[in-house]
Amino acid sequence: MLVDIGTNQPLRLDKIEMGLEVHVSTMFGKAVMTFTNNTDKAVFPLLKFPTKESGSILYCWAKIGNAFFETNVMSAEQAGKAAKKGKAPPEMPRPTEGGEESRGGGGGGDDWQKYNPNCFNLPLGSQIAPGKDCTIIVSFFEPLDFTNGAVS
Repeated sequence: MLVDIGTNQPLRLDKIEMGLEVHVSTMFGKAVMTFTNNTDKAVFPLLKFPTKESGSILYCWAKIGNAFFETNVMSAEQAGKAAKKGKAPPEMPRPTEGGEESRGGGGGGDDWQKYNPNCFNLPLGSQIAPGKDCTIIVSFFEPLDFTNGAVS
């Protein structure tokens, strides 16, 4: 699901393609999703992707207009070095305690900032204009329970 980070209002999912590769006790998946900003204002998107507690996101790629965003897994040391070289991300709307975000209207709360082992939350650092779309690719891994010859 893709939501406006300020209001938690979902954006319209226009298309989803799923690919799954299942082995004896593991599953690798890839979801390609296209969302449209069906509101009358520009929004800061937040991706919410459900996972099992034991699952993992391998990478996430997003295209908003001409901007591309990509994540990957790296060690804390690598992340620290990358942070020193890079620029600070653009300021995103931050909901306040009263529910009003710091950039004009809305009030989605700050639950997305809290750790949830069953949901991958990723704020994307670029606005989506009204009527424009966003394409997101998520690759994930989940171990499967394999007991007595059956997967559950």
